[in-house]
Amino acid sequence: MTLVSKISASESKINSYENEISQFKSNRESDVTKIAYLEFEINNLRNENDNLNKENLTLNIERTELFLNRSEIIPDIEEKITSNNLELGSLYVKDKEEN
Repeated sequence: MTLVSKISASESKINSYENEISQFKSNRESDVTKIAYLEFEINNLRNENDNLNKENLTLNIERTELFLNRSEIIPDIEEKITSNNLELGSLYVKDKEEN
């Protein structure tokens, strides 16, 4: 399950639990224990959701850094390949001239 899916699932559970709380509170015979449990679960889900959002942000930052590093490295590699190809071509011509 991806982070986005987990975030979406936890947000759906939060909304569902909040709706249940509203229903229990509007009912005069509401179950205080159930409300406390649901509020506890909402807190847990919010904490989990916060942690998932932080992890997602961290991964996005790392992905951006990797992309930037890749953008810096590829031109260097291409330059070295071109330089090596020119050197090989020069050595080939020199070898042909000597033979």
